[in-house]
Amino acid sequence: LGRRAVDKGLLDRREQVYMLLASELDEFRHQPDRFVEVLGDREERYFELYDLEPPFIINNTVPPMSTWARKADHHVVEAVSGTVLKGVGGSGGIATGRARVILDPTDPFALQPGDILIAPNTDPSWVPLFIPAGAAVVNVGAMGSHAMIVSRDLGIPCVVAVVDATMRIPDGAMVTVDGNAGTVTVL
Repeated sequence: LGRRAVDKGLLDRREQVYMLLASELDEFRHQPDRFVEVLGDREERYFELYDLEPPFIINNTVPPMSTWARKADHHVVEAVSGTVLKGVGGSGGIATGRARVILDPTDPFALQPGDILIAPNTDPSWVPLFIPAGAAVVNVGAMGSHAMIVSRDLGIPCVVAVVDATMRIPDGAMVTVDGNAGTVTVL
């Protein structure tokens, strides 16, 4: 449908068809010219939103979008040897191992036994990755969060609320996770 609309000069790019709602597909098929302005506006809004960093919301109060940070303005300094990152300790113990920054839980073989799982946040789909992990470090979380509960159940150290851990800790770096003190030290 997108290609046909481009061929007719109605859309600039065939991907603009993805801005349609499912309920609009039939009408678009018969009268695509009625959607030209709507799809352009939706795509423009989509790209505006795409450039924003969604805030982590805990209390169901969403701050105005005008206060959201722009992704392009977010600069993170990679941690170097000796850097100590602070978070919240949630599962006691100390473990040292190779940091494995995992952004998607679909590869359970991404971690080798003893590796330190560095994740943005976790939910039940991440459980297979906790099994071989020597410890877990998560960008967001609090007492009672998924990462803490699973780590305690498995008896591995866990530190959550380590802001930008997945961007600051280099994949493959040796790190020490202290679940008692809530720290992650890059070695």
